[in-house]
Amino acid sequence: MPTSPRPFRPHASSAPDDHDTRPEYELLLRVMCLLRDLAEDEWSPAFRRRVTEEYFLGAPPADLTAVETFGFAEWALFDRRTPGGRASLAALCLARAGGAFDPRAGGVFDPRARHLLAQLAASALSVFEVLEEDGAGGAHVVDALAPRRHHVSVLPTGAAAGATILGRVFEVDGVEALTPASLAVAGDAAQHVRALRALQRDLGLADALPWPLFMKQFGWCAAAGLVWSARRAGDRA
Repeated sequence: MPTSPRPFRPHASSAPDDHDTRPEYELLLRVMCLLRDLAEDEWSPAFRRRVTEEYFLGAPPADLTAVETFGFAEWALFDRRTPGGRASLAALCLARAGGAFDPRAGGVFDPRARHLLAQLAASALSVFEVLEEDGAGGAHVVDALAPRRHHVSVLPTGAAAGATILGRVFEVDGVEALTPASLAVAGDAAQHVRALRALQRDLGLADALPWPLFMKQFGWCAAAGLVWSARRAGDRA
């Protein structure tokens, strides 16, 4: 993420580890680039600056990691409401001609891309527990907020059986995967669910919103808090 207020420009070389070599991540990056182009076309410099400073609580650090950068990009494109508070950019793009084509987005959304775009528009961060590794780099995980099981193709760096992951799942051609912003976090899944329930209470929203809607609106608060806490701890080490 550059220090200028332009939305992040995702491309294959920015993806963590070997994500960009897999078909599911290639399609994800293509869809994110199209959404990025639309954001740059439609968002004013003032709004781009507002979105950037809102997420980073000021100017972004100059040495953002790929995971941190994707965290901002996913939030800005999939979750953050556009000017006027209507919906996320992904949702608005999907609504235009069924997501089939938008010349300002720079290209055509084919059926695979439209299917993914619909998922991203509805997606939200969640808390996952790694149940068992599959021996091929992926693992069986359970969504602690759903609960629902998934077989994901790649685990984030540092994740293994018993680990907790904060992230979101998508699916392409029957293959489930975690987005590049997903990260392994300290503590067990139940601990993070309790922290999220405490956040709900603090915001006066206990039992007012189902988990997906709550995480759509406020999940980035939890994610950013974990990322910046880890960064500060690393700076002190």
